[in-house]
Amino acid sequence: MSIFAICAAVVATCLAAQLLHDSREIKTAMIIFAAASVFIRISGSLSDIISELTRITEATGFSDESLGILLRSAAICIVSQLSFDLCADAGERALASQIDLAARAALLLNALPLFGAVITMIEGLLI
Repeated sequence: MSIFAICAAVVATCLAAQLLHDSREIKTAMIIFAAASVFIRISGSLSDIISELTRITEATGFSDESLGILLRSAAICIVSQLSFDLCADAGERALASQIDLAARAALLLNALPLFGAVITMIEGLLI
């Protein structure tokens, strides 16, 4: 993460702490803006990560489907954690826990093809 993203997050946190008692809406908007700006700033490195994962996948012989499942799972984790944290900061703990539950269900649903592949591999070893 670049130094700009770190500084932006620290400044936004300090300003939000000062606004804690004054205006909750402005504080929440500021935190959302800071989180989005940090995410946009670091999203440039995502192409490097994807290209490295593609290289590793090709070197090990994993299927492209497995790489797709891995990338979708990572995206689910990132988006759900960001959403969870924003809801928790806004004081909406019930909504945050529902986001957490939905993310876990989405991860399980996303991983179902891998479970099927593991079962097929085990059946092949037993026969």
